[in-house]
Amino acid sequence: MTRPKKKVAADGIAEKLAGLTINSTPASGSDPKPKNKVNIASQWSTYIQKGTLEDFQRLCADLGLSGDLGSKTKCRKEIKSVNINIGQFLGSKNKPNDVTFFKNRHTLIQYTRRTNSFFPRRKIPKGDPLASLLKEMVD
Repeated sequence: MTRPKKKVAADGIAEKLAGLTINSTPASGSDPKPKNKVNIASQWSTYIQKGTLEDFQRLCADLGLSGDLGSKTKCRKEIKSVNINIGQFLGSKNKPNDVTFFKNRHTLIQYTRRTNSFFPRRKIPKGDPLASLLKEMVD
Protein backbone atom coordinates (compact mmCIF):
# COMPACT_ATOMS: atom_id res chain seq x y z
CA MET A 1 0.00 0.00 0.00
CA THR A 2 1.36 3.40 -0.88
CA ARG A 3 1.19 6.23 1.50
CA PRO A 4 -0.72 9.30 0.50
CA LYS A 5 1.63 12.21 -0.25
CA LYS A 6 1.59 15.00 2.25
CA LYS A 7 0.84 18.40 0.91
CA VAL A 8 4.15 20.13 0.37
CA ALA A 9 4.44 23.49 2.06
CA ALA A 10 6.33 24.91 -0.91
CA ASP A 11 3.31 26.86 -2.08
CA GLY A 12 3.09 28.60 1.29
CA ILE A 13 6.80 29.36 1.29
CA ALA A 14 6.62 30.76 -2.24
CA GLU A 15 3.78 33.06 -1.18
CA LYS A 16 5.81 34.36 1.75
CA LEU A 17 8.91 34.90 -0.38
CA ALA A 18 6.94 36.72 -3.07
CA GLY A 19 6.59 39.78 -0.85
CA LEU A 20 10.29 40.05 -0.04
CA THR A 21 12.65 42.47 -1.73
CA ILE A 22 16.41 42.46 -2.01
CA ASN A 23 18.19 45.31 -0.31
CA SER A 24 21.33 46.32 -2.19
CA THR A 25 22.72 48.61 0.49
CA PRO A 26 25.58 47.25 2.60
CA ALA A 27 24.83 46.10 6.10
CA SER A 28 25.58 48.57 8.85
CA GLY A 29 29.08 48.18 10.19
CA SER A 30 30.39 46.74 6.94
CA ASP A 31 33.36 48.27 5.21
CA PRO A 32 32.65 50.94 2.63
CA LYS A 33 33.18 50.11 -1.02
CA PRO A 34 36.74 50.71 -2.18
CA LYS A 35 37.27 53.92 -4.05
CA ASN A 36 38.08 53.85 -7.72
CA LYS A 37 41.87 53.82 -7.93
CA VAL A 38 41.93 55.81 -11.16
CA ASN A 39 39.80 58.40 -9.43
CA ILE A 40 42.24 58.58 -6.52
CA ALA A 41 45.15 59.00 -8.93
CA SER A 42 43.38 61.82 -10.76
CA GLN A 43 42.42 63.44 -7.45
CA TRP A 44 46.06 63.37 -6.41
CA SER A 45 47.14 64.83 -9.75
CA THR A 46 44.65 67.67 -9.30
CA TYR A 47 45.75 68.21 -5.70
CA ILE A 48 49.51 68.31 -6.29
CA GLN A 49 49.19 70.30 -9.55
CA LYS A 50 52.64 70.98 -11.05
CA GLY A 51 54.78 69.70 -8.20
CA THR A 52 56.41 73.03 -7.46
CA LEU A 53 57.94 73.93 -4.11
CA GLU A 54 54.71 75.75 -3.24
CA ASP A 55 52.73 72.55 -3.93
CA PHE A 56 55.10 70.59 -1.66
CA GLN A 57 54.76 73.21 1.07
CA ARG A 58 50.96 73.16 0.76
CA LEU A 59 51.04 69.37 1.14
CA CYS A 60 53.21 69.68 4.25
CA ALA A 61 50.85 72.29 5.71
CA ASP A 62 47.85 70.05 4.96
CA LEU A 63 49.66 67.25 6.79
CA GLY A 64 50.22 69.52 9.79
CA LEU A 65 53.98 69.62 9.27
CA SER A 66 55.83 72.78 10.20
CA GLY A 67 59.37 73.99 10.45
CA ASP A 68 62.00 74.96 7.90
CA LEU A 69 60.55 73.51 4.71
CA GLY A 70 62.41 75.69 2.22
CA SER A 71 63.15 72.93 -0.29
CA LYS A 72 61.45 69.94 -1.85
CA THR A 73 64.05 67.66 -0.26
CA LYS A 74 63.21 68.92 3.24
CA CYS A 75 59.50 68.48 2.53
CA ARG A 76 60.06 64.91 1.29
CA LYS A 77 62.04 64.10 4.43
CA GLU A 78 59.22 65.34 6.68
CA ILE A 79 56.52 63.63 4.60
CA LYS A 80 58.18 60.22 5.10
CA SER A 81 57.38 60.37 8.82
CA VAL A 82 53.60 60.67 8.23
CA ASN A 83 51.28 57.63 8.22
CA ILE A 84 48.05 58.49 6.39
CA ASN A 85 45.77 56.82 3.86
CA ILE A 86 45.98 58.76 0.59
CA GLY A 87 42.32 58.25 -0.33
CA GLN A 88 41.12 59.37 3.09
CA PHE A 89 43.48 62.38 2.95
CA LEU A 90 42.21 63.47 -0.46
CA GLY A 91 38.60 63.06 0.68
CA SER A 92 39.09 65.28 3.74
CA LYS A 93 37.67 68.77 3.41
CA ASN A 94 39.34 70.33 6.46
CA LYS A 95 43.00 69.36 6.32
CA PRO A 96 44.77 68.48 8.65
CA ASN A 97 41.93 68.38 11.20
CA ASP A 98 39.81 65.79 9.37
CA VAL A 99 42.75 63.62 8.29
CA THR A 100 43.26 60.36 10.16
CA PHE A 101 46.89 60.07 11.23
CA PHE A 102 47.90 56.54 12.13
CA LYS A 103 50.30 56.05 15.01
CA ASN A 104 52.44 53.62 13.02
CA ARG A 105 52.73 51.87 9.68
CA HIS A 106 51.12 48.70 11.03
CA THR A 107 47.81 50.42 11.89
CA LEU A 108 47.86 52.16 8.51
CA ILE A 109 48.29 48.78 6.79
CA GLN A 110 45.36 47.32 8.75
CA TYR A 111 43.09 50.22 7.80
CA THR A 112 44.15 50.15 4.15
CA ARG A 113 43.54 46.41 3.87
CA ARG A 114 40.20 46.61 5.67
CA THR A 115 38.93 49.40 3.39
CA ASN A 116 40.78 48.11 0.30
CA SER A 117 41.93 51.64 -0.46
CA PHE A 118 45.34 51.10 -1.99
CA PHE A 119 46.98 53.67 -4.23
CA PRO A 120 48.42 52.30 -7.49
CA ARG A 121 52.17 52.81 -7.03
CA ARG A 122 52.86 52.42 -10.77
CA LYS A 123 50.91 55.63 -11.44
CA ILE A 124 53.31 57.85 -9.49
CA PRO A 125 55.43 60.14 -11.67
CA LYS A 126 59.12 60.42 -10.85
CA GLY A 127 59.82 63.13 -8.28
CA ASP A 128 56.24 63.23 -7.01
CA PRO A 129 55.97 63.74 -3.22
CA LEU A 130 53.49 60.89 -3.15
CA ALA A 131 56.42 58.47 -3.45
CA SER A 132 57.60 59.70 -0.03
CA LEU A 133 54.11 59.47 1.42
CA LEU A 134 53.40 55.90 0.30
CA LYS A 135 54.37 53.07 2.62
CA GLU A 136 55.18 49.45 1.81
CA MET A 137 52.06 47.45 2.62
CA VAL A 138 53.92 44.38 3.84
CA ASP A 139 53.73 43.38 7.48
